[in-house]
Amino acid sequence: MRLNSRGIRGTFHWGIFVTGKAPTGVLYHITNKSGGWKLEVKTSRDVYSSMSLVLIFKIGPVSSTSTLDQVLRGLKSDGSPSARTGEPTTCRVWVKDGLCALHDNKVVKMSSSIDNIEREAFAIGTRLEPGVEQGGQPEISECQS
Repeated sequence: MRLNSRGIRGTFHWGIFVTGKAPTGVLYHITNKSGGWKLEVKTSRDVYSSMSLVLIFKIGPVSSTSTLDQVLRGLKSDGSPSARTGEPTTCRVWVKDGLCALHDNKVVKMSSSIDNIEREAFAIGTRLEPGVEQGGQPEISECQS
């Protein structure tokens, strides 16, 4: 999971970041910067060069990157409410749905509920955010829940 600063304290842009050989990886996230929500998948050659990166939160190892890609590309990202909870679409809701789908498809094993993982990531991100916005370094943390 990846949290980026949005420039508004206490709010983050959420994505699913799949690491390759550090510091590279692939970011899966939904954005509404050009109107409606849509999935964006992009390769990151140096995750640490992101000026807005606050936290990379390790959920666990990935059993299959091709299945991960298939599952995440298959998630609704068109702005319709979450099929899992009925919540309105946001990048955070999409990430939570994505992690649950990956867990259900045995691509990753969540060690705790998605709500506990969200709370833990948000708490760490909130603690780090002021320092990152002043030029500090992001953190790589592993889920402890």
